[in-house]
Amino acid sequence: MNGIQVTVVGNLTRDPEVQTVGSGATLAKFTIASERSWKNENTGEWDKAVSYVDVVSWRYAAEDVERLLEKGVRVVVTGRFDQVSWEDKDTGKTRTRFELTADEIGIAARSIESFERRRRGDDTNTGGARQPARAGARSAPAAARPAARPAQNGEDIWG
Repeated sequence: MNGIQVTVVGNLTRDPEVQTVGSGATLAKFTIASERSWKNENTGEWDKAVSYVDVVSWRYAAEDVERLLEKGVRVVVTGRFDQVSWEDKDTGKTRTRFELTADEIGIAARSIESFERRRRGDDTNTGGARQPARAGARSAPAAARPAARPAQNGEDIWG
């Protein structure tokens, strides 16, 4: 981790674009939208602004992005801003933009339940209540789920 670290929280605006570059490394690109709101002192109305941040990730992080992330998922990205320059083919002038090169990417906690519902194919709002598993739906392996209470005499507490 070199340079100044920044953390950005937002929702993916589209599914990630993933490719393998010439060196064989995996590259993932996506954009996140981060919204802020405030009360306008003059009108008393709520105003909002949305900032869009282009994110790139490499290698294992890019492979995880491809496997897990999709449009709408709320993520927390920590990394560094890099300045990218290129020559505009139409004007011949040098153009510049910034992109966030991700060191760490995580799914925001408030997205996890909706993320799991989408993976199960259950888009209903359950208010946090556990829904019965559908046929063919994936669920976390028992070892990844915390036990509600210790099992006794080989009892399966997950049913």
